[in-house]
Amino acid sequence: MKMEVKNEMEDTLKSAEVAMREDEAQHKLEIVAWDFDTDKLREENWSLLNKNKDLESKVKEMKKELQKLRGQEGSKEDNLARACLSLRMNILTELKAKQLEVDWG
Repeated sequence: MKMEVKNEMEDTLKSAEVAMREDEAQHKLEIVAWDFDTDKLREENWSLLNKNKDLESKVKEMKKELQKLRGQEGSKEDNLARACLSLRMNILTELKAKQLEVDWG
């Protein structure tokens, strides 16, 4: 009976060792796959980080350009208003010179 129990225990122990080795091999494969995925994600993250920096730089440049264009637009509007006022004054001056009897005030 003792021998039977001993043999049974040895068989159980051997089965457990085999199962542990199989599990260990499987876990090692999983770790290798996770390491590969982690490296791939790091590379992707780095690439996205650099792309983000490039886009942020372009946004800054575009904001500066927009501000510059808005300044030019305001300047053009001012110039147009001055030109219209000047044209009005020139027309009134010419009309006053041609028709002295009319009050153009």
